[in-house]
Amino acid sequence: SISQGITSLIRHHGENFDLPPVLPVRAGTINMLCNLTGKRETAQQTLARWFNKEKHSIRQIPTLKVQVGDEQPRYGFVFAWGIGHRVLSEYYSRNDAPNMMDAAAVATQAFLQAIKPFNQELPLFKLEPIAMKVNGVELPQEKMHTLTVGTIPRVTLGIRPFPPGVLEKGQFYFSANGMPLYKVAAYTPSLLFGLSDQ
Repeated sequence: SISQGITSLIRHHGENFDLPPVLPVRAGTINMLCNLTGKRETAQQTLARWFNKEKHSIRQIPTLKVQVGDEQPRYGFVFAWGIGHRVLSEYYSRNDAPNMMDAAAVATQAFLQAIKPFNQELPLFKLEPIAMKVNGVELPQEKMHTLTVGTIPRVTLGIRPFPPGVLEKGQFYFSANGMPLYKVAAYTPSLLFGLSDQ
């Protein structure tokens, strides 16, 4: 939803358009922005403070431009491909308004599939080749389970595949994994607590 809103604005106004300030409220994947900006309160509390004209600090966050094949570019703060994309697709396809029960069901299903023998043959965990360019420069093609790029150091569901730190202009975080799944368990502390140097 975050990416869709930013993408619609930029497609309508052009890339030189100054994006308006966005007030993040805790409501789902936008919690990534709430965590980054220190908003731990409920959506109702945030909106009440806004209606009462309380001051909110404005923080600028770099925006990524991602284009897949001949599709129109998309813009946002975090993009996931592979397992992350498939898990979120499964979550959002469960019903019109998925909730914590849906999240628990999808996470449980993913875990049970992950511990099966030959799980790399399952659609959720299959390795796929990816050809990628960054600023027009082609990168070596690798087979991967998952790939995440972003400009904020935390991803939803508490997973933090990016190292902590402040990005300079033109920089972004990049994390990818093509290891056998049984080896990934050894890196769980890095993914959960942001200790990685990917």
